[in-house]
Amino acid sequence: EEFDATRWLDRSLIRLCSRFGDYRKDDPASFNLNPSFSIFPQFMFNLRRSQFVQ
Repeated sequence: EEFDATRWLDRSLIRLCSRFGDYRKDDPASFNLNPSFSIFPQFMFNLRRSQFVQ
């Protein structure tokens, strides 16, 4: 099986957000991350679309 970097990055981001994010069930607009993690999802989003991952 071949390593899929994009899938790994997605799963890592989901795990991080589920551990450190706060939200109310059934209310996606309520999601909030600690300020120290606030830029990390944007970084991951751009990284997974970069030439380094593809």
